[in-house]
Amino acid sequence: MSDQQSYLAAIDAEMARLRERLDKLAKFKELAIELGITPDVGVYQPPPKEDRASANGVRHGSSIKSEFDFADGTKKPAAFDGTFSGLIKAYRTHEKSPYHKLKHSVRKNYDQGINRLDREIGSERVADWTASRVQYMHDNSWAAGGKASMGHSLLGKVRLLCSFGSVVLEDDACTRLSTIIGNMRFEPPPTRTEILTYDHARAIRATAHTHFNWPSIALAQALQFEIPKLRQVDVIGQWVPLDEPGPDDIKNEHEKWVGGLMWSDIDEHMILRRELPVGRKGGDKPFEWDLKRLSMIMEEINSVPPWKRTGPMVICEYSNKPWSAAEFRRKWRIVADKAGVPSNIQMTDGARGTNKT
Repeated sequence: MSDQQSYLAAIDAEMARLRERLDKLAKFKELAIELGITPDVGVYQPPPKEDRASANGVRHGSSIKSEFDFADGTKKPAAFDGTFSGLIKAYRTHEKSPYHKLKHSVRKNYDQGINRLDREIGSERVADWTASRVQYMHDNSWAAGGKASMGHSLLGKVRLLCSFGSVVLEDDACTRLSTIIGNMRFEPPPTRTEILTYDHARAIRATAHTHFNWPSIALAQALQFEIPKLRQVDVIGQWVPLDEPGPDDIKNEHEKWVGGLMWSDIDEHMILRRELPVGRKGGDKPFEWDLKRLSMIMEEINSVPPWKRTGPMVICEYSNKPWSAAEFRRKWRIVADKAGVPSNIQMTDGARGTNKT
């Protein structure tokens, strides 16, 4: 699709949205006339332009939007100056932003991509972006070198920001760019085909014990391999700021540990019970597993003395506290390399099956 076709498609989509809204308003008007009512729709009546500009200290013709632009009378932050940096700042600070409802781990993931966007295109104006500019950044920066997954992720972050700008900030440039990206087509990231096999998992466990004396790595590997529903964060937990939701029984100076497996999650019959998030809305669902049927896990549990089976299940041998995610992944890779596991295989690649191959 050419740039002109993409632009025209965006205009058509916007016109369709406006026509739909006008149709609804016309029906509402007919109903009001028929019933002889004058409903109070709460429409905000702004003061004259001279007073509004004076009150906000904004000159006529300025690109900075008024603080009093919402129909319900709430203030719109003046941080959005039309640039991507301004949009990012508004997304992170606006009281109506969905950013505040993200879980800590998800927010950290978002921040990595958003910070990169801020560095690379922060000074550019959203209104100046066209389909050709989107395509150029995707091909020559974000997905360059065959990094299709990264390109897909950063495009998603741009559209996420624009959706926020369109819905919450009611910015036309954000609406337009979001529509343009939605009408463009990009090659999807390749599906990962690598699998962490049964033999890989056995080799990692043996190497963790014999070469490094890191039984925590072996236990974590067994748990995630034989219970594919468990994510790494479900097994080892995560360190989050003290003001995040969740218990604070285990903490250090600035953070607390939440979310990982506890020995208390296993009952006297070796039944492991946990609630895990399901679906996009993040609702939790209870699960249970009979560990007696899972040989790898039972071998690792039996190697732990009963008096040590308290608190978090996976404990770093150096700090005697739960692992940080980054350090755990680094140590797991060291073990996997020593065990002869190919470098393109990740610990999570075992989640697609536990066949003994």
